[in-house]
Amino acid sequence: MASRTIKLTNIKEGTFLSWFATTQAAFKTTMKLADSKKTYFNETRQSTNINPPMAQGSGWYEGKGLEITIDVPQAKEEHLRTFLNTFTLLDPSGKEVGYSFIVCGEDQTDNDYNDFYLNVMAWKSKG
Repeated sequence: MASRTIKLTNIKEGTFLSWFATTQAAFKTTMKLADSKKTYFNETRQSTNINPPMAQGSGWYEGKGLEITIDVPQAKEEHLRTFLNTFTLLDPSGKEVGYSFIVCGEDQTDNDYNDFYLNVMAWKSKG
């Protein structure tokens, strides 16, 4: 089974999360967003139809060690590749107010990187 785990750093307890995940893969794909206290979603899908999304939602980050896990049992380990793009949201004064994490990936050899996609946004609490 091919699997990847991506740790989402910089996020503190009490941060508000929003996520959107989808796939369009011939192989069965499972994506999970979880931390030490909570699983935000854990969904499996096998479809080349990108719509409807696999998971979407929001909630408060409650634990530590937020991470994304992607499992594609039929994929060869060397074919499962992820591309991660992260950025920090800044207010006009340059203060960090949130973070964005975008993961897209490939599970075969066509290199279109559209087999799975996940975006997680994290906003710091004003408290």
